[in-house]
Amino acid sequence: MINSKKKGFTIVELVIVIAVIAILAAVLIPTFSNLVKKANLSNDQSMVRNMNTTLALESVLEDGFENAGEAIDALNRNGFSGKYNTFSSKFHYCYSLENNKMYLVNDKNEVIYPEESTVSLSSLWGLYMDERTSFINGVTKYVALENIMNSQHYVEIFGNGTYVIDLNDHLIAVENNSLDVTVINGVVISGAQKGDGASEDYIMVSNVTADKTNLDAYATITETEYKLSKLIFTSDKIISSDNKKSINPYFADKKIVFEDCIFYDVNMSINDSSKRPNTKIEINNCKFIDISGGWAILGYSSMKITNCEFINLTSRGGIQVHDDNENIDIEIANCTFNGTAGEYPLIRFVGPHGTNVGNISSLKIENCEFTTLNKGKGILGFSGTGSSLYNYIGSVDGPTVTFTNNKVGDDITSDKYVVDAGTNNKLADLFAKSVK
Repeated sequence: MINSKKKGFTIVELVIVIAVIAILAAVLIPTFSNLVKKANLSNDQSMVRNMNTTLALESVLEDGFENAGEAIDALNRNGFSGKYNTFSSKFHYCYSLENNKMYLVNDKNEVIYPEESTVSLSSLWGLYMDERTSFINGVTKYVALENIMNSQHYVEIFGNGTYVIDLNDHLIAVENNSLDVTVINGVVISGAQKGDGASEDYIMVSNVTADKTNLDAYATITETEYKLSKLIFTSDKIISSDNKKSINPYFADKKIVFEDCIFYDVNMSINDSSKRPNTKIEINNCKFIDISGGWAILGYSSMKITNCEFINLTSRGGIQVHDDNENIDIEIANCTFNGTAGEYPLIRFVGPHGTNVGNISSLKIENCEFTTLNKGKGILGFSGTGSSLYNYIGSVDGPTVTFTNNKVGDDITSDKYVVDAGTNNKLADLFAKSVK
C-alpha cells in the first residue's frame, strides 16, 4: 500500500535555509555593489577621456578658448550636451581653463582622474545645473549649463564665500542680490554683480501666449512698424495667428521687428494666413538658445534675419520657411548656426498647403557661419516638393538666389550643403561657390 502522506520542511530546516540565504546575500551584495561602482567609475573615466580628446581638437580649430563657457560650447557641438551628470553618485566633472582638460572629482571632493592630476579644486570650473547637487566644496568658479532661476538652491550654494559664474550666454534671475557672486558672459536680471560680458539691459517676459501676456505692453508701435527690443523670452511660444494674437497688430503691410532680444527655449512662430500676405518680419541681433520642441523661427512671410546666433538647438533646426504666400523674400545675413541635435536641416523650406500658391521671390544667404551640423541633416533642406526652390535650376523665371561669403565647419561636406531637393537642383553648386 502506497503512503500518500507528504513530508514537509521542519521549522529548523526552514530557518537553516533562510540563514544560508542571508549569509550568501551578505557576502555577494557588497561584491555586486563594488562591481557597479567600478563600472560607473570606468564610465566616468571614459567620459573624461572622450571630452578631453574633443577639447584638444576643438582648441586647435578655435585657437584656444578664452573662457570656460567656450569649452563647454565646443563639447555641446560634439554631442556632449545633457551628459554632464556623472555615472558615480556624488561625483562631478570639472574643467581647467589653464590645462584645457576635464577632471573627475569624487564624493570626497578629491581630483582623482586623470591619475597624474595635481590641479587644485580652486583652479577648476564646476558645472552648474541650477540645483544644489552642483555644489563642490572647494570650487569657487562655475559654468552655467542652463538659466539660473532657482533662488533657494542659489542661496544655499553661494551664501558663504566669493564666487564667479560664467553664464555662458544664459541668464540669472533670482531674488537675492546680496551674495558675493560675480557673473560674466551672460544676462543679469537679478541676483548677482555684473562682470565682463554681462548685461542687465533686458526685460524678462514669460508666458507670452494670448491668454497670459500681451506683447503690446513691451512694443513700440507706429503705423508701419511693431518693434520689440531688449526683451528676454523664457517660456511658451511667440505665436501670432488668427487664434492666438500675442502680437496684436498683425495685419497686412505691418512690419514686425525683434531687435536685441534673447530667446531661451522659446519657439518663435510667426504664422501668417493668406489674408495677410504682405507682413514683413525683421529679426536683428537676437540669440536663440537651448531651443527644444520645434524650430527656433517658423515663418510664413517675408523675413530678414541678421546678426543672429542659434545655440544648442535640441530638437529641430534654426529656421523653417513656409512657402504658402506669394512674393516671399528671405534674407539671412551675418548669422551663426551651431548645429542641431535633431536630424533636420538648419534651414528648411516647406511647400504650400491647401490651395495657397507658393512663390519665394528671392533668397539671400550671406556672411553666415555654419560651425557644425551635430546631428543635423544639412544646411538647406526641403519638406515636400511644393517649394519654388525645390527644383531650382537658376531659371530666369524662378526665384533670385544669392549666396555670398559663407563659412562652414570642417565636418560639413559639400553633399550636406543642400539636401532633400529635386534631382536638377543647382542650389548646392551655387552655395559651394559662396563658401570661403
